[in-house]
Amino acid sequence: MINAASANMGGALTYLMNVLAELPSFAGGNDRFIVIVPPRTLEILDTFTDNNLIELIPFDGVSGQYMQRLSFDHFGIPSLLKHHNCDVLFSSTGFGSLRCPCPQILLLRNLVYFSPEFHNRRNESLKTFYIRRARRALSLMSVKSADIVMFPTDAMRRMVGKNIALGDKPAIPMHYGFSRDRFFNTGSEKPQLARDIDRWKAEGCLIMLNIASYAVQKNFETVIESLPAVVNSGISLKFVTTLSRDILGVERVHYDRMLDRVKELGLEDVLVRGGQFDYRKLHYLYTRADVFIFPSFTESFGHPLVEAMCCGLPVVAADTEVSRELCGDAAMYFQAASVQECAETLKILFHSPDLREEMRRRANARGEHFSWTNYTAELMNIFRRAADMKK
Repeated sequence: MINAASANMGGALTYLMNVLAELPSFAGGNDRFIVIVPPRTLEILDTFTDNNLIELIPFDGVSGQYMQRLSFDHFGIPSLLKHHNCDVLFSSTGFGSLRCPCPQILLLRNLVYFSPEFHNRRNESLKTFYIRRARRALSLMSVKSADIVMFPTDAMRRMVGKNIALGDKPAIPMHYGFSRDRFFNTGSEKPQLARDIDRWKAEGCLIMLNIASYAVQKNFETVIESLPAVVNSGISLKFVTTLSRDILGVERVHYDRMLDRVKELGLEDVLVRGGQFDYRKLHYLYTRADVFIFPSFTESFGHPLVEAMCCGLPVVAADTEVSRELCGDAAMYFQAASVQECAETLKILFHSPDLREEMRRRANARGEHFSWTNYTAELMNIFRRAADMKK
């Protein structure tokens, strides 16, 4: 059983879509998979999932109903495991089941619970603070109860190891992958935003791209503050994002403050907010951009970094352990809190076509490291390893 009850958007959905697409290639004749997903995700997955191998079960939880989710993880999941006589539980949401009747693999996927940078820069209400602390405690309890713990990066494994002793428990870092065939879906219709980008490029604009929903750790504010210096250096620029106000709570307050600052700086014509974007059409944006920027100061992985490199995009990233681990010399780095360093790095890259070409070459080479096929093959080996531990 794969518990993906919260995989409704972003990296969690990207992960699930690609793993489920690869599973049939590595499953044996007696293997079966039961996957718990949100109803919205069920509609997406149902179009390509092998129904003879994979059974999708919707969890109709309500966003923000934490007690409902806790009850499902610790009572509903164990009941389903027993009903379906499952050999292994793969908790891919970052939180495990504390009452698991079979061996459990836990994928830890949220670094914010363990990041000092996030805690130092987060401005939140008392209620949000206590919710985050409770989630951190639950995450640590999940690590203790799991038989195998997986991490998207070795940097995350090391950071979690500073908070809890992993001991002899298998702790496996595995980079997520990329599938060229699935990503470059030429059958999808070209979106309007791609048509707008074509027009802006014809007018002489350079395109800087970021693919992310708004969150404090995404660090959009540093990029926004750096843009006047970039534009004033003679660069005609469009900063294309997938930002949307479709967010909740304190994040929306920060988002609105950022937009107010955009107006104060006169950047309304520079920042382009495309809103939530169909994964199957993202390639239309990546293939039209000149530079990809990844300013996040806390990430466990960063699918867009890999997608950008695999599309041959020059990458500018905040200087974090995760970004360095993923990109190596295929990115230019700036201190995450430094507006001046961000601006200077962008100016150097935008004003040097030769450097952009060199960074494209490095990105393409580094992108070869990431494969959903290889990832899923190793994941199946871990499933079988866990099954051998059957309680």
